[in-house]
Amino acid sequence: MDNNRTDELIKKYFQMWIDKIKLDLTTIFTKDIQYTECYGPQYKGIDEIDEWIKHQFEIQTVTDWTIKNIYHDQNVTTVEWHFAYTQDNENSGFDGVSIIKFKDDLISEISEFESKDVHTRPYLK
Repeated sequence: MDNNRTDELIKKYFQMWIDKIKLDLTTIFTKDIQYTECYGPQYKGIDEIDEWIKHQFEIQTVTDWTIKNIYHDQNVTTVEWHFAYTQDNENSGFDGVSIIKFKDDLISEISEFESKDVHTRPYLK
C-alpha cells in the first residue's frame, strides 16, 4: 500500500474523533477489523467499532490527537501521537503509539500503547 494513502487514512481517522463526526467506517476499516485500545478493551468487526465510536462520542470529546511521527514497514505503519480529551468535566491526555496493519487498502488491525505525557528525568545531574 502506498505510504501517502496510509498516512491520509490514519489522519482522516484521527480527525474524525476531533470533529466528532462519524465517517463511513467501511472507507477506513476492513469488515473484520481488530482494534485493541491501550488500556485493554478489544473490538472485533466493524459493528463493534461502530458501537464503540457512537458511545465515545456521547461521553467524551477529543481535544487533540497530534501525530508526532509515522514509520512505515511494508503493510504495517507505526504512529507516535499525543491524545487529549475531556470526559466527565475533566481534561486528560497521554502519549501513545499505534501499530496499524493494512489489508486491501484499509485498516485491518490497530494495537495501541500508552505512555504518560509528563516525563521526568530522575538521574539528571
